[in-house]
Amino acid sequence: MMEPNKRRHRRYDVEGVHGSLAYKMDAQVLNMSLTGMAMETGAMLKVGSNYRLQVPFEKEILDLPADVKWCHLVRTETNASGDVVPVYQAGIDFRSVLDEKARQILSFIESHIIVDLEQRLFGRFKIQDVETIELAESREFVVRRLSLSGMLIETGFSPQLDEVFDLEIRLRDQLVELRGRVANVHQIRSGRDSMAEIGVEFSGLEESQRRVFESFIEGLLE
Repeated sequence: MMEPNKRRHRRYDVEGVHGSLAYKMDAQVLNMSLTGMAMETGAMLKVGSNYRLQVPFEKEILDLPADVKWCHLVRTETNASGDVVPVYQAGIDFRSVLDEKARQILSFIESHIIVDLEQRLFGRFKIQDVETIELAESREFVVRRLSLSGMLIETGFSPQLDEVFDLEIRLRDQLVELRGRVANVHQIRSGRDSMAEIGVEFSGLEESQRRVFESFIEGLLE
């Protein structure tokens, strides 16, 4: 993860340590219904994957589970840095947040109630005052090396250098939540079954978190 003369803490090979990172991206809302929405984003979303939507509402943030039904490339744009970037449109379904009775009522209304010019009551509508929402996906990883300042993980996700993520790491019976910065990325395998080794540097490790890591490392040495 770092040059030998710059390493602050000794690294230890580990087995059986797993975790997850929350990959977040901004999305532009195109239209919305009671059961889903269409959006634009700069990242390709995996059809069938589960994401979470964070939508600003009054003084709160609505946190909704979302299923990706479709996603396709619609165009490319030039960003402020002069780079050409892709733009994807995706269809999101969040009816899984509804209980069974609510889904039955929605199905009945959509099937039987028709308003003017045969436009269904639950069609899609433009919405005001909500232009950008946050979309989050949980990515699993396996820890290969661990120290008090960072770790080397293996995952099917290839982030950009210096990206910062919310992380969860399970060390035996303890779940540690912290933030980490991507220090380097090495692609092991590409294609559908892509895999990468990622060096992660911990950001702002608290004393309680440090004690958990130290206890775990002491267990390894024993």
